[in-house]
Amino acid sequence: MLPMAAPFAVFAQDYPNRPITLIVNFPPGGSTDAMARILRQPLSQALGQPIIIDNRGGAGGTTGAVAAAAAKPDGYTLLLSVSSALTSNKYLQRNFPFDPRTAFASITLTSDVALVLAVHPSLPVHNVAELIRYAKSNPGSLAYGSAGVGSSDHICGELTRLPELPDTPTINETIPGVINVGWNGLLAPAGTPVQIVDKLNAVTLAALQMPEVIAKMKLQGLHPLFSTPAEMAELIAREVDHWAEVIPSIGIQPE
Repeated sequence: MLPMAAPFAVFAQDYPNRPITLIVNFPPGGSTDAMARILRQPLSQALGQPIIIDNRGGAGGTTGAVAAAAAKPDGYTLLLSVSSALTSNKYLQRNFPFDPRTAFASITLTSDVALVLAVHPSLPVHNVAELIRYAKSNPGSLAYGSAGVGSSDHICGELTRLPELPDTPTINETIPGVINVGWNGLLAPAGTPVQIVDKLNAVTLAALQMPEVIAKMKLQGLHPLFSTPAEMAELIAREVDHWAEVIPSIGIQPE
């Protein structure tokens, strides 16, 4: 009698034998969608099957994430998501529908998502310290624009200087502890066989090191990130705990 694990091993060896759907939990045009479209061709070539991108925006990425989490864990439905949909949305949306720690099988990080604090050139400030002093001296005179309440640019600033802006200091250099943990990552539904996860990790890491992929990412302001499935899962868990403290502390309530 064959062990129960044997059918899964045979299934994984045959993977993939049909097209793969890659859910992107934001509409076309953003950094997450760009990352998916940059990876589509090299992943398709490596796996020998078409990659079909399915943009499912809504609720700050939650709509697409829910669809991916509910899919059959067979490797034929994947998710390319920005970190906020998996880590901070839990504390921003009432009745959040899944546990980010357990709903997915992490595959790998793919890129960072850089955020930049900018001011109108007429404002007499040149760094974060000057901006803080100006705001304190002129209460009520500044307005802050972001993608919306609870968006990553609403609740965090940039951690490490960007290669494209080497002379622009990070907020963290002025106010230690202010971090940006923005990233894009590839995931599968929880329960996806480890052999499939490992195969997807290997081909994605290979794609992220291709010069043509790196060049396309650079045009979008993206920088490759790499991880093992375990490292990504640990990162998600840490960030879920991080935002559990930060978001209530700045007075944002779930809506």
